[in-house]
Amino acid sequence: MGIHLAPIRKLEEGKKYLHVGCGNDYMDGYINIDKNPDVKADLYLNMTDLKKEFEPNSIGGIVGYHCIAYLLWWQ
Repeated sequence: MGIHLAPIRKLEEGKKYLHVGCGNDYMDGYINIDKNPDVKADLYLNMTDLKKEFEPNSIGGIVGYHCIAYLLWWQ
């Protein structure tokens, strides 16, 4: 699995799309995820725990602005 930095243009039917580290930028059509309970999100968890929450091949795409800096190099 690699990192694809192009924007998602069309949401595929039947797939889930994640907005990781959403902060105050809530995006309609996405599952907005943040670990901060003080922001509006659909799911509150650390982005390193995504594998525990979602089945393999159920995600159509992941958007994450300003969140990669919080990952350690081995994550």
